[in-house]
Amino acid sequence: MGDQPVMKNTALAVAITALTAQAAAFSTQ
Repeated sequence: MGDQPVMKNTALAVAITALTAQAAAFSTQ
């Protein structure tokens, strides 16, 4: 678990970014 916290944080950041981008694109349409 505490092996690669950076990987975990990166995955979380990517997920948040994807959700934000999707929401922005959806509200733009």
